[in-house]
Amino acid sequence: MRALILFALAAAALAAPAMAAAAAATPRDDDGDRYRQCLDLAQSNPAQAVERASEWRANGGGIPAR
Repeated sequence: MRALILFALAAAALAAPAMAAAAAATPRDDDGDRYRQCLDLAQSNPAQAVERASEWRANGGGIPAR
């Protein structure tokens, strides 16, 4: 029984980083709207679009903010 508990704890410890990475890569609901706004801004004012994308990325924007 003790071995089973240790195995379960080890498996959970190994899986935690992978689960956290998957959660970070999952877009949030507002990411799509924010991404489209950034694309529109890139057409009219590229420098400002880069600035906003950089801020978004620094605040956890993930893949869409790159």
